Amino acid sequence: MLIAILFSSLFYQFLGKDETTTAVDTYTFCEVLGAEEANKQLRRHWDTWVTEEIIQELAEVAHVTSLRLPVGDWSFNSYGPFAGCTDGSLDYIDKLLGWADKYDLSVLFDVHTMKGSQNGFDNSGQARRVEWTSKFSKWPEGDTSTFLHWPIREANWMGTFDRASMTYPVIDMDNVNHALTVVSNLVERFKDSPAVLGLEPINEPWEFTPIDELKSFYFESYLIVKKGAPNWKFVMHDSFRFDVDVWGGFMSGCPDRALDTHIYQAWKTPSSRISFYHDACSWKQAIAGMEAAFGPVIVGEWSLATDNCAMFLNGFNDNVPGYPMLPCKYVACPDPYMGTDQPGTPVDPNRPYLGPYGTGVSGPSWGLCPTDRDWLKEHSGSANGTDWVHAPPEAPPDRDGTDEVMTNLARKKINAFAGVGHGM
Repeated sequence: MLIAILFSSLFYQFLGKDETTTAVDTYTFCEVLGAEEANKQLRRHWDTWVTEEIIQELAEVAHVTSLRLPVGDWSFNSYGPFAGCTDGSLDYIDKLLGWADKYDLSVLFDVHTMKGSQNGFDNSGQARRVEWTSKFSKWPEGDTSTFLHWPIREANWMGTFDRASMTYPVIDMDNVNHALTVVSNLVERFKDSPAVLGLEPINEPWEFTPIDELKSFYFESYLIVKKGAPNWKFVMHDSFRFDVDVWGGFMSGCPDRALDTHIYQAWKTPSSRISFYHDACSWKQAIAGMEAAFGPVIVGEWSLATDNCAMFLNGFNDNVPGYPMLPCKYVACPDPYMGTDQPGTPVDPNRPYLGPYGTGVSGPSWGLCPTDRDWLKEHSGSANGTDWVHAPPEAPPDRDGTDEVMTNLARKKINAFAGVGHGM
């Protein structure tokens, strides 16, 4: 989970700040820093986060054949604080498409963010809702900045979510039409690019999204894609409802469509390595069932993480209630990937965990950052045992079996996801 730690350095500058000077997502990053400074930092991020060398390595060493590229809706239909803040993003997309074409990789566009937030996560562009509770937190040391997010999270892309009924009484057609405009503008700009494989019009709409309205949006988006770029593939996320009763037969007869599902184990109840292996293998049957009922399935997101330790995984200085469920390993926070000109870096090794404080703990402390817990080498015949429960977060070198566990887990996931489905 090193990538999660590296990306966090963009937000180190907000450690120790209060509700008026803290950013927890791209929306507030642009809002707090202002368009000029935020754009300066984003351009430095874009310059260093993905390079031609990385694309070449993926193609020639890792033998990757396709990339799923997350893009912001603001790049194709700007609004609010994103105006000016995200200028230049399309130039970097052009650059990446050029590299992909050079190394014979195809690119699936994934519209990762959406106006109003499609899931309430920070990865939607705006974490909805974040309620600052600082006025109730004067103890133990003066003014303490605190906030609440996970227990009150909501998504307002489809409209204003009613928490009492868990429904959307009124659909926000302005937001839906904004999303369709994003699709139209993206297709128009990149329809002739030889590297583009296709489009996923929205990433991870949450499970309370009205399914009929979501399906209507998907179909309207499909028509736009097929009219402007008839050879593109069209991919739909399952809205966290990987269920043949929901998706079986949907858009049957429409060519070049696929269903995307995201499979993570990081939020599962801690268990033995054998349990994680079995869980990975069990997806074979589920994917095969969906392939029969719907058609092509891809696993657009997955990882080898078996815990919730990676820093800022559930948001800046925040965590889902009850997580992480096991103690985490702490390692020296790596150097900032954008260089030491980036504000707030490197992490001060002489400072403890700093606010603002969210629901749980996830941040640097004394120059150390949380990362995945190690797996102990099991004694003979104890792989189903409880050694993992009592294992220290960082195993002694002679007892560290993490490489073996991760290798086995990767093989089982690849076999289940790509062996039965249409890709990952």
